[in-house]
Amino acid sequence: MEKVFCKIVLMLMFVSCFFILLKGQNRKIDSLMLLLKKDKEDTIKVIHLNKLGWQWRFNNPDTAILLSTEAMLLSEKINWKRGKVTAIGQMGAYNHLKADYPKALDYYFKALKLNEEMNNKGGIITQLSNIGAVYGEIADHTKGTEYSLLALKVAEEINNKELQIGSLINIGIGHIYKPDYTLAINYFVRALKISEEIGKKETTVDCFKNIGNVYSLKADSCLKKGDMINADKYFKEGLDYYFKTLKMIEGLGDERSVSTVMSNIGSNYTQMRKYKEAYNFLSKSFVNDKNIGAIDLLQGDYELLSDVYAKSNVRLPDSTGTKLLTIEEMRLYALFCFKRSISIHDTLLSEENKNQMVRKEMTFEFEKKTSLAKAEQLKNEELARAESKKQRIVIGFTVFGLVAVALFAGFIFRALRVTKKQKLIIEHQKEQVDEKQKEILDSIRYAKRIQTALITSERYIDKSLRSLKK
Repeated sequence: MEKVFCKIVLMLMFVSCFFILLKGQNRKIDSLMLLLKKDKEDTIKVIHLNKLGWQWRFNNPDTAILLSTEAMLLSEKINWKRGKVTAIGQMGAYNHLKADYPKALDYYFKALKLNEEMNNKGGIITQLSNIGAVYGEIADHTKGTEYSLLALKVAEEINNKELQIGSLINIGIGHIYKPDYTLAINYFVRALKISEEIGKKETTVDCFKNIGNVYSLKADSCLKKGDMINADKYFKEGLDYYFKTLKMIEGLGDERSVSTVMSNIGSNYTQMRKYKEAYNFLSKSFVNDKNIGAIDLLQGDYELLSDVYAKSNVRLPDSTGTKLLTIEEMRLYALFCFKRSISIHDTLLSEENKNQMVRKEMTFEFEKKTSLAKAEQLKNEELARAESKKQRIVIGFTVFGLVAVALFAGFIFRALRVTKKQKLIIEHQKEQVDEKQKEILDSIRYAKRIQTALITSERYIDKSLRSLKK
C-alpha cells in the first residue's frame, strides 16, 4: 500500500505539472512552424527547431527527437556549440520521457561533457540533475542521490538559489524511494526555506506538497505496522501541508492542481477513518474534474471514492451529493466507482494507443521529409567536396609552379652573383697585368735612355776616323 500510494502522489504531481506546461502549446507550435519556413540555415533556425521540439515533447517525443537531431546537425554545420548542447540535452529529455533510459543517459552525459568544456555551470547542474533523475527512476537511488548532490554542490558554488532548490527537491525525492522519510523531509524543508527567502511561489507550493506527501507516506508506513497513534499524527502533519498548498493555489486558475491536492486531503482523511471529511474533499475534486473535463483525474477520483464507500461506517451521499446512500448502497456504489475507474483507465489506454498510431504516422511523414532533405544535403556536400578537391589540385599545381619558379630564379641569381664575382676578379687581374706591363715598359725606356747616353754617336766616330786618316 505504501509503495502504491507513493507512486500515486508522485504521478499526480507530475500530471499537474504536465498540464500546466501544455497551456497554449498548439499556438506556440503553429507560430514556430511558420517561423521555420522562413528561416535560413543559421543559429535562429537552430533555436526554432529546439523550441519546436520542446513543444512536442509530451504529445510526440519521437517528432521532438527528429527536430532536435536536425538542430544538432545544423549546429555542427555552422559550428555553434551552444545550439548543439541544447539539442543533445533535449534529446536526452525526450528519451527520458519515453522511458528509454540508456539513450537518455547517453545524451545527458554527452550534454554534460559539452557543458563542462564550455564551463557552463547552469548546464552542468541541469545535466547532473537529469542524470540523477534517470538513476532514481531505474531504482538506483544511491547513484541518483550522488548526482543530485553533485548538482547541489555546483549550484552552491555559484550561489544560484533557484538551482539549489531544484537539486534539493530531487535529493528529497530520491530519499522517498529509499525510503528515508526523515532525510527526505529535511531536504524539502531546506528547499522550502530558500523558496520562501527568494519569494519563489511555484517551488514553495512544490515543497509544501512534497512534505505533505512524505508525512502521508510515513503515516501509511505506521498504519501498516499497526501504529495508529503515529499514523494519525503523521496524517495530520501531512494534512497541514496540503492545506497550506491549497491556500496558495486556490484562485490562481490551476484547477488540476487544486483537484490533486483535494484528492490527497481526501485520501488522508480516509486513512484516518474520517469518512465524511474524506467524502467532502473527494466529491469536490470529482465535480471539479468533471467540470474541466480531466478524464485522467476522474479515474483517480473514482478509485478513491470507491475506497471511501467500501470502508465508511456512516452514511454518505453519492458522488454528486444528490442522494444519501445506505450502508448497503454505499458498498454497491463502491463497486460501481471501482468499475468506472477501471473503465476510464481502459479508455485512456485505448486513446493512448490511437495517439501512438497518429504519432507513428506523423513520425513516418517527418522522417520521409527529413530523409529527402538529408539526401539533398548529402548531394550538395558531395558536390562541395568535389569542388573543394578541384580547388585543392589547382592550388597545389600553382604552389608547385611558384616554388619551381622561385628555385629557378634563385639558381639564376646565384649564377649571376658568381659571374659578377669572377668578372671583378678578372678585371682586377687585368689591372695588375697592365700595371706590371707599364712598369716593364718604363724600365725598358729608362735603360734605353741610359744606353743611348753611354754609346758614342756615329757622327762623332766618323769624324774621328777621318782625322786619323789624314
